Amino acid sequence: MCIPKCMFSAETSNNNWGFLDKPVYTVEDLMEITKSSRTTIWRIQKLGFLRKLPGKTSVHVPRMEVVRYLESASGS
Repeated sequence: MCIPKCMFSAETSNNNWGFLDKPVYTVEDLMEITKSSRTTIWRIQKLGFLRKLPGKTSVHVPRMEVVRYLESASGS
């Protein structure tokens, strides 16, 4: 199964992840970063491409996971 493609802005297409300044990101943050819908973020997580922190109610993704996913999805 392939990694779902996200529409990356010019800011995310290079490997300068300096704009990712928070230690933990919510689904809303990920939607803004990847320009994807909530459903796409959910599918990416369910497929195992983006791991979240353990928790029952809300989804929180550590910065290193976001960087790892962006690098793998952009082909770098």
